[in-house]
Amino acid sequence: MLMQKATLFLLIIITSTTALFSQNASLQLFGNETSGYGVNLIWNDKTVSCNEGSGEFSLIIENADRSFSDTIHNWKASSAIQNKDGIKLSGQYYLKTLMTFITVEVDYYMVNANVIKKEISLEQNNIPLLFYQIENKLNPCSNDVSYWSFDHLNHQGGAIREIYPAAGFFFEDSIAVGLLTDAGYRNQWTRNIRKRPTDQGVNNIGFQAVQTIADVNLYRIANNEERTQNNQYVSLTFGELSDYNSGEIAVLNNSYLSKSYSQNGGNIKALKDNNFLVTTANKQSEQNSGIKIPFTAKDGFYTIKFNYKAAKPLNLRLFKSHNNTEEVVGFHYKSGLPASADEWLTFEESVLLQGIEGSTAQLLIESKSDIEIKNFEILEISPKKNPYHRMPIGEKQTKTIVMFVQKAKDIRDIRLASQTRLAEGLGFKGSDVEKVLYADLMMLTWISGANDFSPHNVPSINYAPDMYNRDSFWSIVSVYDKDLNESVWKKWGGTQDKHGAIGTIITPYMGSIEKKGNEATCEWIWWALINKRRFNSHIDTVRLKKALEFCYQEFDPDKDGIVSAHFSLSQNDVVYYKEKMSNLAVNQGVYAITLRAAKELGFDIEQEYINKAVKEYRNFYDKGRGYIVSDKDFPYVVSFTDLMPEFMSWWLWNTPLLDSEMVINTLNKVPVINDCSPVIFHVADTFFTQENKPFLPEQMWPNGQYYNGGSWMRNEICAYVVGKKHGWEPAKERIEKRMLAEINLNYNEPFSHEIIPMDLSQPNCWWPSARVFSWNVFTLIALEVGEMREK
Repeated sequence: MLMQKATLFLLIIITSTTALFSQNASLQLFGNETSGYGVNLIWNDKTVSCNEGSGEFSLIIENADRSFSDTIHNWKASSAIQNKDGIKLSGQYYLKTLMTFITVEVDYYMVNANVIKKEISLEQNNIPLLFYQIENKLNPCSNDVSYWSFDHLNHQGGAIREIYPAAGFFFEDSIAVGLLTDAGYRNQWTRNIRKRPTDQGVNNIGFQAVQTIADVNLYRIANNEERTQNNQYVSLTFGELSDYNSGEIAVLNNSYLSKSYSQNGGNIKALKDNNFLVTTANKQSEQNSGIKIPFTAKDGFYTIKFNYKAAKPLNLRLFKSHNNTEEVVGFHYKSGLPASADEWLTFEESVLLQGIEGSTAQLLIESKSDIEIKNFEILEISPKKNPYHRMPIGEKQTKTIVMFVQKAKDIRDIRLASQTRLAEGLGFKGSDVEKVLYADLMMLTWISGANDFSPHNVPSINYAPDMYNRDSFWSIVSVYDKDLNESVWKKWGGTQDKHGAIGTIITPYMGSIEKKGNEATCEWIWWALINKRRFNSHIDTVRLKKALEFCYQEFDPDKDGIVSAHFSLSQNDVVYYKEKMSNLAVNQGVYAITLRAAKELGFDIEQEYINKAVKEYRNFYDKGRGYIVSDKDFPYVVSFTDLMPEFMSWWLWNTPLLDSEMVINTLNKVPVINDCSPVIFHVADTFFTQENKPFLPEQMWPNGQYYNGGSWMRNEICAYVVGKKHGWEPAKERIEKRMLAEINLNYNEPFSHEIIPMDLSQPNCWWPSARVFSWNVFTLIALEVGEMREK
């Protein structure tokens, strides 16, 4: 069972220190036994957050059949103890309706001169099960403030869902106060708002909205109406479930249709009631055109529905527009909707809009043909809300909060502080970039949903709600958390099919049929060994035996040590072979590591067989060319991924599979641009062309993007550590510079990326979808192996 203890952080970024004077955060106890005790947050002699009005928290509690509830507003303590490390508040609250006491403890800790942590603990010992929802507010002491979030320096208020959960306010001379939360798998929150579609009907393009959404208001900032009423706050709310299946429905007035305007030459015509015609600019053009329909919206859940005829497929997007800028906030992947010129088709999709306050919502409808539309409606649905966090009898439930010092002049300062200070509050030690990697992992590891509190790690908010096998492996093994590692490993074991294959994707609310002969099953076997060594974990040998048998049959059924596969057994999943091939170096290495791991787990594998697999891995080194040939069909291709098995051998057994000549000569071929190097490249030209690319025929990217020479941090650092182990002189400097490039190359993006572009002259080369990525945290393990970081 995973730990119930959880942590949330109140982050205060305040004025910068000088060389001669250290500025400190501190706590101020207020109140008495009659009015109740609480704590204010101080920076030097200034109170920056005032709890007199809001208390320490507010709480909603329901019984198990949802028939009765009680609310605790703005709780204050009946007892307070001050000590050198902080302040402890405590008390009991009697729930009159439910006829039980709640025991409360609130602990403030001075983590260091800049960071304060707060923990809220709740316990009841009378009712088998209660459900609860808790809100913690950060209240500025003045109305003269502005608000920020991770993506916006001047947030207009409302609920927040961005690439990294963080929010706060500014006061005085760019002094910022902010709020952070511990990982969702500990604080029991999720950011899942969408699900994969069914394969039925016409609405099966892109994701679909979840109808019962947990933690819609995980983060919330006072909106403009609240601010005018002097209700200033930033809040974190845990345990709130919004049910839109049972909500109240309101139809928006259709006057917005008359305000529609052209997109790429499209027009709206013959408008009558909710029926109209969208004409496109040029029926022969390859460019889509259509209209944008602006409508007034607030944070909420909307359903858009209409019937349509069109000769060519439709694309839909939802934007928010503010100060002449646009941002996609819904229907991110609604492209290629089915077309029919003769038959009426139906579109009906829902979307949760957040962070829309102060902006105008705009619906884009476009095609390469005219679109006839009837019965167009936008519905706003107000949900039924209930608490969903569980408070079993006699089990303490804990959440948490903090402050630190830093002047924040721009979005970089806010983003960097939101990550590094979170890591510090969680007790993590390391450099700024190491703290960033750790914090990003924490913010991408949640619970699956209101009915499933098991950990769920997504690669990034862009990939949500899907947990990918390879991403979760590299992410979760990077931290020494027994419960987390065992839980996610077991979850993946549950995906095993009758052949023994481990699934590629776990996605909440819907099924995934993606089980195939990639590296997922191999890495699951490695993970078993890692857990057994680290934690002495119980290992499911029945499932492991089936997994090993699958690897035999899928990759080497004749047991000659030569691997054949349909896929690359690595992150380079942009190749597929209809007939199995034996042309990839990484496949040989991954298989060799898998055999050795299985042998240590107790399976009967002849050492001679393992040696054959290792020999075939070594055979990909071409002495004449002076590098490991990544793909025998494309002998000019070099890739960091081919050194991944060599890294695993050093990590797991502190021994090499390859000779130093093989490693050093290969690394000497690697080009360096802006302290970054491509994960896969042409040995002579760096970037690939349509004529020489080693990808699937339909796949290609501009120079320096994705697998056409993009830089992927995890594989790059692991390869450099391999070089360091083999005595490659540039290794340490390459590692240090590449680490810094992750958070410094793009000034406004001091976070972990899926990829860093290698050709910055390419337009729009910094992909929004690549922001705040999880698996680069494995760099921490690489640094340990390279003796550049302590465990």
